[in-house]
Amino acid sequence: MIGTIRKHQQWLWGLIITATIVSFVVFFNPSTRYGGGGGSDTRSGETGASIEGRAIGIDEFSEAVREEMLFYFLQHGEWASAEKLRQQNYQLDQRAYQRIALNQKAKDLGITPTAKAAARMVEEIFGATPSRPVTEADLQQFEQRTLAPQHLTLDDFARFARHQAANQQLVTLFGMSGKLITPKEAETFYVRENEPMLAEVAYFPLSNYMAQVNVSAKDVEGFYNTNRAMYRLPERVQVQYISFPTSNYVAIADKDLSSNTNLSKEIDAYYIQRGPATFKDEQGKELSPEAAKTKIKNELRDNRAMTFARTNANAVIEGLIKGHDDLHPFTVDDLQNVAKANNLKVNVTEPFDGRTGPTEFKPTQAFMRTAFSLSTNAPEDKSHSMIYSQAPIPYEDGWMVMGLKQRFGSQDQSFAQVQTKVMDDYKREKAYELAQGAGQMFYAKAAGAVTQGKSLSDVAAANNVKTVTLPAFSLATAQPTNIMATAEFKQLEKSNPSVAHLITGRQEFQQLVENIYSLQTGKMSGYVPTAEGGYIVAVKVRQSVDQAKLQKELPEFVARMREQRQNAAFGEWFQKQLQDMRLVIPQQPKQPMS
Repeated sequence: MIGTIRKHQQWLWGLIITATIVSFVVFFNPSTRYGGGGGSDTRSGETGASIEGRAIGIDEFSEAVREEMLFYFLQHGEWASAEKLRQQNYQLDQRAYQRIALNQKAKDLGITPTAKAAARMVEEIFGATPSRPVTEADLQQFEQRTLAPQHLTLDDFARFARHQAANQQLVTLFGMSGKLITPKEAETFYVRENEPMLAEVAYFPLSNYMAQVNVSAKDVEGFYNTNRAMYRLPERVQVQYISFPTSNYVAIADKDLSSNTNLSKEIDAYYIQRGPATFKDEQGKELSPEAAKTKIKNELRDNRAMTFARTNANAVIEGLIKGHDDLHPFTVDDLQNVAKANNLKVNVTEPFDGRTGPTEFKPTQAFMRTAFSLSTNAPEDKSHSMIYSQAPIPYEDGWMVMGLKQRFGSQDQSFAQVQTKVMDDYKREKAYELAQGAGQMFYAKAAGAVTQGKSLSDVAAANNVKTVTLPAFSLATAQPTNIMATAEFKQLEKSNPSVAHLITGRQEFQQLVENIYSLQTGKMSGYVPTAEGGYIVAVKVRQSVDQAKLQKELPEFVARMREQRQNAAFGEWFQKQLQDMRLVIPQQPKQPMS
């Protein structure tokens, strides 16, 4: 959307943010945008929470929730869903109340950032430069494709950005003590993070034990009876939709652009403003001025086509809404009627669950979230408006208007229906038990020998267990993408794909790194189970840090450590402030839908 986005060390709560947002100074002007409401309907009343003795109203809480949703999106690169919040134990409502407290503290101390301060904060997150400003088209695209599907607006982001800027000033003031770290102290941490190491793994993959599993019909059916809940079909929905692909509006967008007599001049100015180096081909080579300007024109055309697509989708929703109220409720046939009147086609998905999604197209998070929120019989929805999406839903190539066709409750499947899957699951479980038994037996034999100075590979060879040496990596480079690019990994992937999986699987790799860095050189871990078997790992050797690289990177590393220490110092201060501010949060706060 807006060029190259960079990762930025977020000052609040020590989180990493990947930002996709705009930085017009006028956008953050409190006289023009700060008072906006956002995209959700709020209810009058109170939340039951209070701070400094005053009640926290629903409106204030709703705004804080929307800000926290934006924060989550910038942190994770995707919008929060109920399932993701549960998995990560991310307490959205609790964080919203903390955000209210943080905003209140800034207000109490008279910290009111200017529009320019808010814009500078966003530009820093953005990695924006004078040669890469944000255009009006970028602004519209961000609101339409990113904010609007979540019922958020640029007003919500304006408020969020101003509050972030104010809170950053708080961190600067009250986290100052954390910056007191010497280069010598930081060098110790640098060495630990950048010290390359070689590790060897004794791996026990399920595939080695599948053939050893004895399968009987009685055992498989018994496995099904014990694990019947595993084979129960989850709740599913079937939706109907009208799609508005952007490609359908390219011709009209081209015609619209051609009517602009100043188009060439505007493209030339944009090209000069962005800078020639900004425009590159797929191989990273700088485009010629003519090719770059063609690319700019195509981007403008695509943005307009996207706008036309959404405009037409909105028109269908307006037609769908017309004539309906509590006395004239919606029905599942309304979309077909509107489509027929406008010569449009209604598509219907096969039933799908919340984990797999539809097979007809790749769903967006907004689609999945909306699909499972649709209902034909919500008690409070007398008009049955929840049958349909209230706004166009983005998908890979445009927008869609969608409605519920049918909802299917969870239901059992008979043994005959799932017999093949049950047999596969049974074999996997038994193979897993065999792999775990072999790994733990080997560990019992190897533990004493390794303690006496023998290497893991020597003990493994004596017990007919294969070991593999992993490509060298340090804590700083311990990312799957870094290791997967090395020639050593490519060779490992060919010779031992089971071990290579420990690196390509993100969760497995994180677990592997955690086990390695808790070990001394020459020592080994216990048996570590994985989804595809299990392993034992030992540190073979730790290599020396490149001194030239250390000297070059140390200043930036010191600055980063000071920022992290500053965040920690601020966190301690803020926890004390929460107590003094008497923040009272209800045990089960009502979280508004945004």
